[in-house]
Amino acid sequence: HPIHIAEKGKDPREYTIVATGGAGPLHAYRIAEKLHIRRILCPLAAGVASTIGLLVAPLKVDLVHSRVWRLNEIDWAALNRLYADLENRARAILKPMGEAGAQLTLSRFADMRYVGQGHTIVVPLPLGELSAAMQDEIETQFEAVYQQLYGRSLPGVAIEGITWRLTALGQGIALDMAQAQTTSEQAGAAQRGQRAIYLPEAQAYVDVPVYNRYALRAGMQIDGPAILEERESTVVIGQRGRGTVDQAGNLTVMLD
Repeated sequence: HPIHIAEKGKDPREYTIVATGGAGPLHAYRIAEKLHIRRILCPLAAGVASTIGLLVAPLKVDLVHSRVWRLNEIDWAALNRLYADLENRARAILKPMGEAGAQLTLSRFADMRYVGQGHTIVVPLPLGELSAAMQDEIETQFEAVYQQLYGRSLPGVAIEGITWRLTALGQGIALDMAQAQTTSEQAGAAQRGQRAIYLPEAQAYVDVPVYNRYALRAGMQIDGPAILEERESTVVIGQRGRGTVDQAGNLTVMLD
């Protein structure tokens, strides 16, 4: 959401819109125009993309423990015991999942803030044993995240940690979405007619080509305006868009 992006201090022009869901590819082009985003990624089977993702995504456990410590007053031995407990709990949860939960990738984070503030920011923490020798490193990481979000920092103000987090990722399922073969045939072979749609830039209904999404092959280019139909969704490319199909059948639309 553009408001969420702005609140996080980000520039939407630096991002790619990933159009999933049944209606996502239908509206993504106009949203990209409004936000001045130049790249849209439309996966194949967008209407069920979340289901595919659920089936192949790695197992994941997020665990948290709340305990308030000022950075210069942390009981490092207690913090190490806290993270050891979180790690043991994560392994116990994922172990019954078999091979997918046997090898874990661990990440640590802390919800931190300047003392007196009401909101926290999420700061990455190093793995391994934590100690007072890492205090400067953690403070520097906090300042970097704060600077990125708000464009400034508050030197000299005490920092405190509120919540200590551990994320454990198991193994995902490899899914090869590549098409069986590539071809140099032209996109015209996949066209199955025309349809009149309203183009705001023309202020009129205009006949545009309609393509069978499943007939597109890697390397094909689709110049907008155009419609691409599939069972789960419909992609609409506006006049400034140019789409390219990759090996996995994904459509990348660039706005000039």
